[in-house]
Amino acid sequence: MSSIAKITAPKPVGLVPRHRLFHLIDAHRVQPITWISSPAGAGKTSLVSSYVAARRIPCLWYQIDGSDATVANVFYNLGRLAQKASPRSKRPLPLLTPEYLLDIQTFTTRFFEQFFSRMRPGGMLVLDNYHEMPETSPVHRVMCDGLSLIPAGIRVLVMSRQAPPALFSRLRANSHVAVMRWKDLRLDLQESVQIAEGRAHRELSREEAAHIHQAVQGWAAGLVMMIEETKASGAIPTIEGIFTSQDIFDYFAGEVFERVDRRFQEFLLKTAFLPKISVSAAGELTGFADAADMLSLLSHTGYFTVEHRQKDPSYEYHPLFRGFLITRAGKDLAGPALVEVRKQAARLLENEGQTEDAAILLIELGEWEALASLIIKHAPAMAEQGRTETLERWISSMPPDALRKTGWLFYWLGICRLPVDFKESRLHLENAFALFEIGGHIEGQLLSWGGIVDSIIASWDNVSLLDPWIAWLDGHLSPPFNISDPQVAATVATRMLKALIVRQPHHPLMHQWLQAAHRIMRQNLYSPSSLQAGTSLTIYYWWLGNYAMLDTIVKQLGSAAASPLASPLTAITYKWQEATWAAFCCASPALCLEAVREGLEIARSSGVHSLDFLLCGEGASGSLMKEDMDSAGSYLGRMASVMHGHNSQSLYHFLFSWYAYLAGSRADAVVHAEQALALSVESGAIFPEAICRLAYANLLLESDMPVEAAAQIATARHIIEATGSENLLFMCCLTAARICFADKTASRDTDGLRCLSEAMAIGRLRGYLTTLWWVPAWMTQLCLKALETGIEVDYVCRLVLARHLIPDFPPYHCRQWPWELRISTLGRFEIQRNGQPVVFPNKSPRRLLLLLKALVAGGPLGIPEVTLADLLWPEAAGDTALKSLATALHRLRHLLGNDEAIALRDGRLRINPRICWVDAHAFEELLARAEKCILPNGWNAADNDPDEACRLLDYAVMLYEGAFLDEVSETWALSYRERLLNKFHGAILMLGEHYEQDGTCDRARRLYERGLQINAATEPLYRRLMRIYLAHGRRAEALLTYRRCRRALRSILGLTPSPETRKLRDAIQRDARHPD
Repeated sequence: MSSIAKITAPKPVGLVPRHRLFHLIDAHRVQPITWISSPAGAGKTSLVSSYVAARRIPCLWYQIDGSDATVANVFYNLGRLAQKASPRSKRPLPLLTPEYLLDIQTFTTRFFEQFFSRMRPGGMLVLDNYHEMPETSPVHRVMCDGLSLIPAGIRVLVMSRQAPPALFSRLRANSHVAVMRWKDLRLDLQESVQIAEGRAHRELSREEAAHIHQAVQGWAAGLVMMIEETKASGAIPTIEGIFTSQDIFDYFAGEVFERVDRRFQEFLLKTAFLPKISVSAAGELTGFADAADMLSLLSHTGYFTVEHRQKDPSYEYHPLFRGFLITRAGKDLAGPALVEVRKQAARLLENEGQTEDAAILLIELGEWEALASLIIKHAPAMAEQGRTETLERWISSMPPDALRKTGWLFYWLGICRLPVDFKESRLHLENAFALFEIGGHIEGQLLSWGGIVDSIIASWDNVSLLDPWIAWLDGHLSPPFNISDPQVAATVATRMLKALIVRQPHHPLMHQWLQAAHRIMRQNLYSPSSLQAGTSLTIYYWWLGNYAMLDTIVKQLGSAAASPLASPLTAITYKWQEATWAAFCCASPALCLEAVREGLEIARSSGVHSLDFLLCGEGASGSLMKEDMDSAGSYLGRMASVMHGHNSQSLYHFLFSWYAYLAGSRADAVVHAEQALALSVESGAIFPEAICRLAYANLLLESDMPVEAAAQIATARHIIEATGSENLLFMCCLTAARICFADKTASRDTDGLRCLSEAMAIGRLRGYLTTLWWVPAWMTQLCLKALETGIEVDYVCRLVLARHLIPDFPPYHCRQWPWELRISTLGRFEIQRNGQPVVFPNKSPRRLLLLLKALVAGGPLGIPEVTLADLLWPEAAGDTALKSLATALHRLRHLLGNDEAIALRDGRLRINPRICWVDAHAFEELLARAEKCILPNGWNAADNDPDEACRLLDYAVMLYEGAFLDEVSETWALSYRERLLNKFHGAILMLGEHYEQDGTCDRARRLYERGLQINAATEPLYRRLMRIYLAHGRRAEALLTYRRCRRALRSILGLTPSPETRKLRDAIQRDARHPD
């Protein structure tokens, strides 16, 4: 029953107000629910309709019938009721569509909260005929949960022939339900007299009143029938027993019925087949032009007929009276005539929106052709409203022969079963497809084809089943894919794109199907088809690695999700897409996890959990990208509880292998990676197979199985190149580079650099800053190798900074490494953060900077915190100095922008070398590494690396641009300054000696001059220069160098050259007087 009469209160015409019961209902106001239970004909509806009218209560009336046995129908009708109560509300209440089925309880909560919010203060919801709800119906649970949310000021009144169901015991225990029983509703003597006299239109004697009251024992229907019989016969009948059965009612109804004329009898018998009777339907069914007058008469005389107030009034017979009339019609109307009346009634019911009553009549009649027509006409709307259970029941009532007459019945049966049983759904849809093919119905075939694709993909299992269906569409539809019905066109385009993405991303017409999806989004961004298209495009562009297009699509869908009319499913889908966008377009695990949390919160509050698995997958990925193992484990646990099918299991194991590896369990990681790969291959999904092979290859390499790892890479690359995925190619080349570098041979190193160069070129072009299966240690090694060899330096530096990659050992040797913080102290003092100078406020934080300089002076190993406190706060007591130091350290870390920039370990403070580059510390570390390359056996030893030593020494010398913190006069600074200067001189001499031995004296000369630029009073460097000039016959320049030395020593130190230097001068002069 879908007509407006179902949600319209009956008009209380000619009813005697029962003030006794009005006061009783008033007394129950403290309880939000009043349950009125009594037998049929006890006057429940009359009581409540007159009470509402007398108290002028804003009322929503819902008359329950057999069609309300399904939860979806109840929510649909309550939604119509809410719209009637609040017609200005632009957003209707949600329908129980498939996405809500995983959590009906949450849906119920949100629905009733919104429903009650639309009721007027002081309003009442009336649920009439609750007994029509089958005992086993899940609606009882829904009603119990929903009615527990009644807000203050709102009341619910339930009328039923039975006591509240057992499920309502909790509400009753909490004093939420007041129950009025048959003993309360029985007419007392006064009420019996008032009603009897009102209907008899005369006063009754005391004896007559007592006789009638005693006879009916408070039963209102019995009283009315006795009065009607009295009016017809002129005498009050004498009966015994209690009037609570249909049999007794039928007896009196029959007596009264026999006394009305044949024409009225015919009218009553025919209209009884209309649960809600409109004037037009009554007129057409009976052929009586005065049908309106007859219905009005029945209503105003109170002859078991109520009028529902609405624009076009409708009428309804009392259930007892209607039951009598239908039984009598079976006796009085001839067989064919009765069938014809019922068929005509079914047609009229359908025309007036009472579709479910029409379907019930047609099923009873076995009018399968008419039922099929009704189903085909109303199925689209009912499916959209989530009322598939009712639709499925109608279709399933039909015999097999009737089902096979049209493909539409199998089609809609398949759609009904899609959220419940994918395999059964596909079988029904395949039957529909075959019938449409026989009948040459191309649009039916296309819709069935779309449903079959949905059933295969939704199962998350074997997507290779898509191949024959893709081939069928290829053979029957060519670009530009002209389909007359836009809805069919959208269905085909979105499903074909989904099918191609998971199974044939290399399809030759992929570009055309992509364009079709883009057109759908342009035509109506807010349609369900647009959401489907946008979701597929998001997935495809992510797999392809086209993050620019991914960014565009996600922003478009964000506009749709921001609409006040957006469904929870749209909002959740957007949050899933936003999480993907944040993780990969922005390389921001934090933003990714925020979107995941928001999406799961919408799911929790709305009850839409169909995307929980994918959201948790993004949550696990984002957590693993930031190495938050607790968060990742939590998301993986939630995934495990809801996964189904090979594809979802593969994704779970793929992510778990990543989790296990980062958690330090390589063996578990390998096991899960193997499972992920096996499941992806079995599922037939192309992109997942490729990425699973890449993860497995990395783990094989970690397990010292490079040959097997290379085989996985080769297979993966073949798949990737066929699909055109730059995202996966980026990952593939990085993994291949790791395999090559692990070999340690020169040829493989060359191959590794080629793979690394290819990967970084792709990354630069597409702006990649992360991947799935991101392992910071691996990426740090690869980025360091790229910077050491000059591969895509700008891009790699950006990648390092964006992902905060930090090597285990400070890469002081790599000039290109982009440190987060850089502190220069040699020749100048400067702090840089991410390549930009740190600008201090006008009032420079002198004490903080002095603390930082003291930490630098502590060297790479640091300085005891007690010592540091004493150095900087010598006047303070021990504890006070330490507290001052702690405060200053906190402020200094804030100034540097990183709490980990200064480390405290075992009581020693030092600048963290993994985060902060300090030129003085780098200088010392480079010298130490250079010495390791040539000691203990000297430059020319076979097992040493003189080239590396030269490179390190040259870099160290370049770093030394001047004295350490020349402006600081404290003792601790002077000591470290002298130490560094001595090391600088030693490095100059060591490297210069090597250049001289190697025959590159000009390089040695330039090196010595560089040293003298730093410290002009370094006498040994003058001697080195003099010897080089002497060795090359440039005696004049050698003597000039001596004079420079003498002047510098005199002006700077007040000294004269040493005997060794003067002796060298004398030798040069002798050679000048006695040339060869």
